[in-house]
Amino acid sequence: MARNNKLEDQLNAVLQAGNRVWVIGDIHGHNLTLQELLSQIKLAKEDKVIFVGDLIDSGPRSAQVIETIRSDSRFHCILGNHEQMMINCMKDLDSGRPGMTTTTWLMNGGMNTMESFDQAYGEDGDEKLREVRQWFTSLPLEIILDKHRIVHAGYDPLVDMDSQKEGAMLWFREQFFNHPKPLDEKRQIVFGHSPTQKISHLGGKEGEVLFSPLRINDGRSSWVAIDTGVKKESGRLSAYGLHDSSVISVARMDLLKQ
Repeated sequence: MARNNKLEDQLNAVLQAGNRVWVIGDIHGHNLTLQELLSQIKLAKEDKVIFVGDLIDSGPRSAQVIETIRSDSRFHCILGNHEQMMINCMKDLDSGRPGMTTTTWLMNGGMNTMESFDQAYGEDGDEKLREVRQWFTSLPLEIILDKHRIVHAGYDPLVDMDSQKEGAMLWFREQFFNHPKPLDEKRQIVFGHSPTQKISHLGGKEGEVLFSPLRINDGRSSWVAIDTGVKKESGRLSAYGLHDSSVISVARMDLLKQ
């Protein structure tokens, strides 16, 4: 699903009513860290949270992350490249022709995800994975609001913003954030995928949200990078407030071997 217009209308209404909408960066299976961040945000009943994808893989508790997010009607997600890798892998397994897509996912944290589902659901782990796979296929690739765009990875600066392809929105890095001009003069783009310490040439630092030096028409940074590297032991998980441009960040709590 490219977009969810009903969800976009709901989120715009929440912001217009003066309530809060937070965007949380890549979690990668670190559920204890997610719980700590949510406790610091102190959500009200009317507030909303958007997750930028990469809920799974690498960390030890992908199954619990999914359970947390799907159990609260205030939580909404877009698709990340790790979710897409899992979809592709399971499609190949269903066809009886496992190949590079299977290897790619398992080598990029998918094995930890499978183990977490086995530990959480026992014999029902495989069935639960397939249910979650179906949920992933229903997630939008982007959320476009009055003043913001939320996307997992970025956009292709050589393609019109209304004609973007899935590959760019799930995988792009340098082609997007190195572009010398804002891609949307009216909306700030909020994205994950690229840990901010890997954007050091633009001021990115480990564990810190990064604001683009470029400005859009109303003076805001043209983009905000919110993957603050929770996969690293010294990394953090961060939330960015669409309502006031504030940041809340917590240190990683989940240990990979427990």
